[in-house]
Amino acid sequence: MAAGVSDLEVSDVLAGRAGSRLLLWPLLHAKYFRADARCLIGSANVTGRALGWSAPPNIELLIDAPATHPRLAAFEQRARAEARPATQEVRTLIGEAAAEIRRERLWPVPPSEPRADEPPEDDDRHRAPLSGHRLWLPSLRQPANLHTAYSGGLDQLTVVAREAALRDLAVLDPAAGLPAAAFSAVIAAALLQMPMIARIDEFTAESQRFGAVRDLIAAETGLPSREAGEAWQTTMRWLLHFIPNRYRRTVPSYSEVFVRVTPYPADETPPAS
Repeated sequence: MAAGVSDLEVSDVLAGRAGSRLLLWPLLHAKYFRADARCLIGSANVTGRALGWSAPPNIELLIDAPATHPRLAAFEQRARAEARPATQEVRTLIGEAAAEIRRERLWPVPPSEPRADEPPEDDDRHRAPLSGHRLWLPSLRQPANLHTAYSGGLDQLTVVAREAALRDLAVLDPAAGLPAAAFSAVIAAALLQMPMIARIDEFTAESQRFGAVRDLIAAETGLPSREAGEAWQTTMRWLLHFIPNRYRRTVPSYSEVFVRVTPYPADETPPAS
């Protein structure tokens, strides 16, 4: 978005078009077009140059395939199951992240040399499995430490925090070289695109006590109740840290209550958490 390769205005176009729906699937890199029983799959983006409508055109590849092929049907089934609606809230967060990157003149991001404390690219120890994105919840207990790990400060963290930060960064996959403000904006936009975070966001549209969200996480992920409670405690911290104007936490009668609230205008201060 920051580079102008993709544009947020597609959401506005589809919002006003009957029968259209826009979904987000962070793992998707395939190019897949289907109309009735015909599919085109390959590398071509939906751009004039990729489709040969402008000169000089790109050299792209698409092959024709029947939509009835079982592998294509399985692909669509998985996409529908794992993709999330492209809500106005996500659109806003992505736009803010792109604006912050442009403000810092970070595009294109210069390539960075691997840090001595960073696993090499072919090291899969901290690479998230594809299935892990669907049920992912953050594991780093203190979200403020995520930028510390990202910016080369792994040696400032405990071994447990270091491992957790690397796991979370492997899933969220922020671009290299972001300063703190742009990094936080990018993470905020990424969070609401994660299926479990989106599910919690939807669930907390009404006030929910700690145990209710814990039970939701346990039911969705299969975690034991205690681990689900720890996961919710960590996730709550992340949401309040990275998207503070969207949520409110209170503690009436010694029980935490969490609710999604209407974002506050920029000139107002959100309630203390």
